Amino acid sequence: MVKYLSRLGLVFALSVKLVSAGDITIHEIIHHALTHHPDAEIADATVSAAEGSRLSGLSFSSPVIALEYEGIAEGSALQDYEERRLTISQELDFPLHILWNSGIQNAVVDRARAESVAHLLDLEREVRLAYLAAWSAQNRVKIQEENAHHLESYASKIERMQELGEASVLEARSARVEAILAKNDFDAAKRDAAVSMKNLQNLAGIDVQSAVLSSPLTSMGEILNSHELDSFASNPEAQELQAEIRAAKYENLIALTGWLPELELAYFQQDIPVEENSNFWGIEVGFSVPLWFWWGGRGEIQTTRAQKRIMENELRAFEIDFASQWNEAEESYQAANEMHQIYNEQLIPLARETAQLAEKSYSLGEATYLEVLQALGNFNRIRLEHLESEVELYRISSEIDRLLGKSIASTENAP
Repeated sequence: MVKYLSRLGLVFALSVKLVSAGDITIHEIIHHALTHHPDAEIADATVSAAEGSRLSGLSFSSPVIALEYEGIAEGSALQDYEERRLTISQELDFPLHILWNSGIQNAVVDRARAESVAHLLDLEREVRLAYLAAWSAQNRVKIQEENAHHLESYASKIERMQELGEASVLEARSARVEAILAKNDFDAAKRDAAVSMKNLQNLAGIDVQSAVLSSPLTSMGEILNSHELDSFASNPEAQELQAEIRAAKYENLIALTGWLPELELAYFQQDIPVEENSNFWGIEVGFSVPLWFWWGGRGEIQTTRAQKRIMENELRAFEIDFASQWNEAEESYQAANEMHQIYNEQLIPLARETAQLAEKSYSLGEATYLEVLQALGNFNRIRLEHLESEVELYRISSEIDRLLGKSIASTENAP
């Protein structure tokens, strides 16, 4: 099985859709993954299997057809019978049991649908995080490329100044070292980006190697509203437990009324040649009474009642866990959002201005090379930290969406 899944994953990874170079959004990636990824097929098959099981569960037992010949003397032919009887009989559960069994089967399908939604949401979250990693890697490359280009230009400038006697050998050599280190960081960022883009390509089935990924933050809507905690019912895991509780209730009702009889209906045609009116028909109605209900029935009642209690308490435990996860996500999101705003509104503008002032001051002889180097390093570090704040903000956003059972692939959430 593992080898088969590995081959299936390899085939999927190689069967990618080519896209032209240019911007590609997270919605396009998710749409393709939800259409072509094997997990999407598994989710669809889960519902299909449950619907097939419901059809089997709701189906009546097959009727019994019997043809009997009686009173044939030894050595006589079949047509020398004394009595021939054709019977068609059908066994039926008590009508209430049929109705409650239908409720059980519908609950099973509802559970499968919720399980399918959870499966798709897990896939969507995986794709969103892979897209986020690839997008942040692309932007990290841009930042490191700009830093490497800037430090290379600066090192060349210092070296020319050193040749003219306007800068020391130490400053020229230090500038060259920093330029080499920046170039190494740039090369490392490119390698990381290539790996991240490949991972995204394997997951989504789209060739994104030459594509430019758009910011996933544009897909974020209003994450934390006062009514979001009331959306516990939209969580697919909660829906699965609720469906199991409904099924357990019907099973308990069937067990409690296990003393109700099963029905048997039969129609027969009889032919007795020796009689004056040889052909006649009739209807039979029978009841199957559970005489031993006191023993087996009590055990079934106890089992189904306990199962119902288990499901109800599992739902309560999940609701408690859901509330804890929500509180943690709310705090994390607020903190990440505040930090993101600080970088946007204060740290990035201030660090950029500081780096520009340091370079200008150095050219005027008002600042040392170490001060310039520190300012440039701080600006590059803050830009990378700002990128990480965006990554963290979107990561928490995707976790909240998964918690609430929300998909950004739906048309109402798409920008």
